[in-house]
Amino acid sequence: MISTKEQIARFQLLKATGIGPMAFRYILKTFGSAVTAMEKLPNMMRQKEKWVLSSPAVSEHILKQVEFHNQEMVWLDEAMYPKQLQSIESAPPVLFYRGTLKQIKNIGIVGTRNASLPALSLTEKLSSESVQKGYGVISGLAYGIDTAAHTGALKGKGYTIGVLAGSVENIYPLRNTKLYNNILESGGAIISEHPPETQPAAPLFPSRNRIIAGLSDLTLVIEAKRKSGSLITADYAKKYGRPVGAVPGFPTDERAGGPNHLLKNEGALYIESIDDLEKALLKKRNHTEILFEINEIAEDFIGKDIAEENLLSLLSKTPVAINQLVDHLKTSKKSILGMLLILELERKVKLLPAGFVIKL
Repeated sequence: MISTKEQIARFQLLKATGIGPMAFRYILKTFGSAVTAMEKLPNMMRQKEKWVLSSPAVSEHILKQVEFHNQEMVWLDEAMYPKQLQSIESAPPVLFYRGTLKQIKNIGIVGTRNASLPALSLTEKLSSESVQKGYGVISGLAYGIDTAAHTGALKGKGYTIGVLAGSVENIYPLRNTKLYNNILESGGAIISEHPPETQPAAPLFPSRNRIIAGLSDLTLVIEAKRKSGSLITADYAKKYGRPVGAVPGFPTDERAGGPNHLLKNEGALYIESIDDLEKALLKKRNHTEILFEINEIAEDFIGKDIAEENLLSLLSKTPVAINQLVDHLKTSKKSILGMLLILELERKVKLLPAGFVIKL
């Protein structure tokens, strides 16, 4: 059980300038707790004016709002945090949710809001059959394919999670309020990485898509335009080393552009039945995200033997692998990561998923 004091400190860190999901993960691994990090990090900053923490009152307000809106929270290092999501470096430090979180294999199903009737029918069928096989179904509660995926899971009397771009109590779209309630009444869950009273907005949807992919052992795309949020979700799944499936469509239908592209050019697995889905779940990609460990609480972990100017000169707007920096500078990964963490807090670099970094 994480203490209230620690939770307040964690929200202060999350609200601090320069701390994203990856930096937060590194900080916890290094210092063991947010309380300890807040004691030690200021002394390690070279430019202390850039270290700005929010007031504890802001954190306390979040905790009160979670209770007021009848929500639950689970932190990245807690046992209830979904294992599939926990294994990716860009996992949200905290999830807000209503309902029940289960540790089972999940199939993410995404696609266009303006879906054809055959696609909606197939989505419901595949979703219903998936939950009857014991899988969970993950989607985004949007119109079209998302709605059909959740509906199919409910018809199959199975488990489904709706992932929102805004906060949990902000049902979006409102027309899916009944579906939202049915998911909760059936033992499913509604989750978000955002605290209560966060309105859904366009910039939040791509990060929502990474959560759908991160929660899913396989991501299935059914009808989506060539450039769409569904393909962003599929791209995240590939980065996470998870299989991607696609249902082919007629070439002249623009809604077939996304799935057909995935099948033709991206190595997606051909899906038309529950048997195909189960076979696809057995496929493993060679690439997985690299989780970095620091795991030592020491003020010299920042790598004082590394010249900041030298390190920054090796970086650009093009992502560079951290392992390449380690090899080039002939130093330890711990030292490089420590230095990069401080530089991120100073807003000079940004740590990216899969072990990459860019210069800001």
